Amino acid sequence: MLISISLALACGTGTRYASKHASIMFHQSSSWLQGKQSDVKANIHHISHLDNMTNQLLEQKTNIDAGQWEQNQRTDFWLSTDKALELKVIDEII
Repeated sequence: MLISISLALACGTGTRYASKHASIMFHQSSSWLQGKQSDVKANIHHISHLDNMTNQLLEQKTNIDAGQWEQNQRTDFWLSTDKALELKVIDEII
């Protein structure tokens, strides 16, 4: 499974730090699909499953509804460290 750095940060254990000058971006899964129709459909199903799992993990770690995470990621979703701290994506700004 591919994992984004922002997801690893948000779902990490221990104290999660970010520099005061950092920006954190969340985004939808993306792929370049080609091949047989059945393979493309299978890949689309898998990507959808990964997106749902990702949003459920983010909901568990931040107490923000998975549907809100899905909506936020329709475009690139950039967070300042202050916003990331407010949303419980990080624990401390350094």
